[in-house]
Amino acid sequence: MSLFPPPSQARILLADDNADMRDYVTRLLRGRWSVETVDDGATALARAWETLPDLILSDIMMPGLDGPEALRVLVVDDNEDAADLLVTTVRLMGHLARVAHDGPTALRIAADFQPHVALLDIGLPVMDGYELARHLRALPGLEAIRLIAVTGYSQEADRRQTAAAGFERHLVKPIQLAELQEALAGLPAVE
Repeated sequence: MSLFPPPSQARILLADDNADMRDYVTRLLRGRWSVETVDDGATALARAWETLPDLILSDIMMPGLDGPEALRVLVVDDNEDAADLLVTTVRLMGHLARVAHDGPTALRIAADFQPHVALLDIGLPVMDGYELARHLRALPGLEAIRLIAVTGYSQEADRRQTAAAGFERHLVKPIQLAELQEALAGLPAVE
């Protein structure tokens, strides 16, 4: 059983501000796949959340989506589908993003990627999100990393625990797009 639908049923979202490129890529794909095109990142993000396409093809150099305000964001979640959706969303918001599905992998990626922000699931295998947060902040250059919990734990005691562990925000799954935008909007890149 394939996770990707048959080509005749696959839905592709194409985001590119260059009309000629959109037309060219659409002509290549149409006939085999259903293609929706948009010309800016904000619309692409909204459509991705609304339609949940099978594949998103996006230009990385669109107005308002690149430049110095972009954050480096590390997403860590053992649920691969949730992590992939979150990474795609963060990228469509104009940020750079990497993904890991456990703490040791996250630490290896973070040492090289040097993220400004980490979106951490708390209930991770091998080491939980609290332990991972401590290890991330111990890496050279990551002492000031911003931590956001993205978790299914929703009780007030859970919120107090993430705050005590140094998390700046506690987002409960399934997170809303507006919550994520707000959480990342207030975090300037730390160099």
